[in-house]
Amino acid sequence: MDVTRDYYLLLIDVRGSTKLAPPDLARRTMNRLEKTLARLNDEMKRDLVIGLSLSYGDEVAALLRRAAHLFDVVAAVRDTLHPDATIRFVAVRGKIGVASDDIRQVGGPVFKQTDDAMVRLKKQRGFCSWLLKDRALDDTLNSLTGMSNALVEEMTDYQRRVYASLGRGMSGKLVAKRLGKYPQSVSDAGKRGRAKLVLAGEATIRRMLSAMNKGQLTDVAISTDYH
Repeated sequence: MDVTRDYYLLLIDVRGSTKLAPPDLARRTMNRLEKTLARLNDEMKRDLVIGLSLSYGDEVAALLRRAAHLFDVVAAVRDTLHPDATIRFVAVRGKIGVASDDIRQVGGPVFKQTDDAMVRLKKQRGFCSWLLKDRALDDTLNSLTGMSNALVEEMTDYQRRVYASLGRGMSGKLVAKRLGKYPQSVSDAGKRGRAKLVLAGEATIRRMLSAMNKGQLTDVAISTDYH
């Protein structure tokens, strides 16, 4: 850990976690989340400075070396908690204060900025706040991420399953077979849920974040189609 370089701090707040009822539902929901965090920690261990963990019962935090996987974590946590809870998140680029394996002890400018941003986000009742030291990039990511999430939250459960399956690279015919539906039904659900639009937006978010660490942001075009 190097206190002179920038890292990426991700803080995800589980909205309405204290209202999860009955108690066994809350336990099952948080158990699902713990399993997802363990999987992500294993898959992303090379990029993690401090791994994903739950703090204060309803916040997920991690410190990363690169921006590339920030949205992957957000999407995985969001989908794991559905339909029992929703999230909001802050992603900030900045310097830490102390080299420590305990995320509660690290501190520094990046943690102060993240805490302040989360307070503002809660007051605004927003979904996301990107603060990656590039105003144009932050504004674009906020717009794309907010749009994509709003459309996902409007989907029916069936539309959401179709969207998730298409996002894993399945063809419409394979999705229909897996879900026990007619291909036309899957196609209609994808259109009504605007799955292609969401997937195109999310693909652009991922490309922009990956390009950040390669110095290629100017080469990233916002896609209007998804293949």
